[in-house]
Amino acid sequence: MKNLIVFFLFIIMMVLSGCAKKGDIQIDVDAINGLANEYTRAIGTGDLEAVVSLMTDDVVMMPPDEPTRTGKEAIRSWYKSGLDRFHYKNVTYPTDEIKVFGDWALKRGNFKATLNSKKNGDPIHINIKAIHILKRQTDGSWKISHAIWNNNPPSQ
Repeated sequence: MKNLIVFFLFIIMMVLSGCAKKGDIQIDVDAINGLANEYTRAIGTGDLEAVVSLMTDDVVMMPPDEPTRTGKEAIRSWYKSGLDRFHYKNVTYPTDEIKVFGDWALKRGNFKATLNSKKNGDPIHINIKAIHILKRQTDGSWKISHAIWNNNPPSQ
């Protein structure tokens, strides 16, 4: 039953997306790219609270090979673990695609960074493909509602 409801919500979002004007869509695309820039800045500076502030209260995060995490507190704990262990350098998250469906949007891109251990060890280079589903807030801003990602092959 839950899958059926999600399917119908997706269909409704698709229909509503056809109702938006081109100029409105560009405003949303610019705002979503701005959020992605703020996300990379917050990760790169280790600003945990800024990262978490970009998420909805009921955010769902699906990291590879790990359990799904739901809600800001679970997300805060997950990011804190990484930010406590590493300095994130050369962080980028360019957009490959943005689709706006009314009050929902999808952003697809490739996130890259160099992780330098705060204790010791060689740098770790990450190169992942990611999808963020975003939800428009009552003030018109966008926040990340769902996040899923996995590693790109080493050749990319």
